[in-house]
Amino acid sequence: MERLLRGILLLAMAVVAILLCLDVAYLVSGSLEQVPTPEQEDKARTVASVVAVMLIAVEAGLWFVYRSLTRNAGASGHTADRGR
Repeated sequence: MERLLRGILLLAMAVVAILLCLDVAYLVSGSLEQVPTPEQEDKARTVASVVAVMLIAVEAGLWFVYRSLTRNAGASGHTADRGR
């Protein structure tokens, strides 16, 4: 069960990392309008920055949970999952 949970956490971390990469690409490219006004560019960068900060926080939270699970697995002495 713990091994499954670790796998789910790794998958969630990968999905969040992909979303973060896409958000950074949007932050760099700016608004997707053909001829954006400066106001639209500013709005796009603001929203992309807020989303990037949120995704970084989620990624860090997932990493801390994953880290605590792997430390608990090592401290508890369960060796059944390690052999497979």
